[in-house]
Amino acid sequence: MVSLRSGRSVSVALVLALLVHEPSMAFTEDEQCEAIRMVAMGERISSKLKCRAWAKLTGAPVQPRCLEIADRRFLELVVDAGPGCADAGLVVEMGVRSDATMSEIVGAVDISSPSIPDVSGLWELRTVTAVNPDREEDGSLYCDFEPPCADELAIVRCEIEIEQEGEVFEQSGRCWSAEESQLEIDPFRLSGVGTIDPSTGETFMEGEVEVQEGFFVYFKGEGAFAEDGMSSTMTTTAGVQGNWQWLSVTTGRHLDEAAE
Repeated sequence: MVSLRSGRSVSVALVLALLVHEPSMAFTEDEQCEAIRMVAMGERISSKLKCRAWAKLTGAPVQPRCLEIADRRFLELVVDAGPGCADAGLVVEMGVRSDATMSEIVGAVDISSPSIPDVSGLWELRTVTAVNPDREEDGSLYCDFEPPCADELAIVRCEIEIEQEGEVFEQSGRCWSAEESQLEIDPFRLSGVGTIDPSTGETFMEGEVEVQEGFFVYFKGEGAFAEDGMSSTMTTTAGVQGNWQWLSVTTGRHLDEAAE
């Protein structure tokens, strides 16, 4: 029996091989980037649907690890294409659009899809931003986030309060450098808003952090809450005045006893 949690699909391998081994083909750099984006988004949608199909066949909850792998493969495909194909902000937008399509398919065919519990309450977040030394110095910070992550730049912990109403939630709290962070950052405040798909848990959020009095850095991220509403994983980016400069991975853990 073929596992639904397989590696890169044949279509991905063929497209990448074509781009690498047929340099004489008449396509522009923009067309090459568009092709890779299509493949990456398609692979992400397909992989996440396979995670849900596997859960349906086994009668088990959708495994967060399976969804995380789908996100990571998508990120690797896009980042491997080079900084000219997708900046940090576009990577997040592509993830949001892919997940919206995936969630729409789930809603159309899975009438018994469980509803994600209300995620309101106290959460602990851990965000890892890291530099990959193999990347060109283009102002963007990328990493594959496989431990140990190459040259971790900063690890930030946050305690936030989430208030959900319907498919919309607000979040606010405080953040500080983790003890294991190489870069020390002064404590700062975080606030933002987001949306959550009640069937799949896929989420998008955006907001701001006040890193110094009167100086704000804006952030946005996409990912998913687990079916039990007790954990989350997101790809996030931040920058100043729309200049999205780096990618990070944020994991969340629900702290309220009432949610257990």
